[in-house]
Amino acid sequence: MKPSPPQEIFCTQILQADASVYSSQWMVLPAHLAQGMTAEEMLARYCRHIRRFTCSLVRPAICAGGVEFRVLGSSLCLLAFVGPHCEESQAASRLSLDIRGGLLVQSSQRGRGSLVLSVAPHPDGVRFSLELADYFPLLLGSTKPPLLRKRLYRMTQASIHKLATVRFLAGLYRELAGHAQLPTRVVKVATEKGEDI
Repeated sequence: MKPSPPQEIFCTQILQADASVYSSQWMVLPAHLAQGMTAEEMLARYCRHIRRFTCSLVRPAICAGGVEFRVLGSSLCLLAFVGPHCEESQAASRLSLDIRGGLLVQSSQRGRGSLVLSVAPHPDGVRFSLELADYFPLLLGSTKPPLLRKRLYRMTQASIHKLATVRFLAGLYRELAGHAQLPTRVVKVATEKGEDI
């Protein structure tokens, strides 16, 4: 029997002109694997994944009016979101969380940015995506970050976010397909919107 080709997981991470971060990871699965999946279910699975991925160091908590990524279940919050705001139709499911603040956000930029999860039709099946937009990381320091801060952010938080999200999508694919050993590969997507990170 011919082995399955690797499932492709696409990834782009850029620093935009205003020094905000845009990061997107997505995959397209056959429609029969996506039956019953919604963006709300994706969020629940993503929160469980983050807790496992960080060995419970980061514990997402759904609280009144939002979601908080807390350190060891304490009140110390790395990222705080307002929402979720859900949009459902027969064809697609979209959920957005607006960034409210947290230790990893520049204090002058709190209240900007969002995390969006979506399950949407695609010519080849169903597209699962996670998109972080207009995010101003504390590590970059300002809207004109020096090269050293960019490198530090790239080597730490950006790399961790990408790894966590890619592993989440890979795990979701294997779980929906019912096979723990199915291969995946990451495809970096070039963009001209900003500086690659």
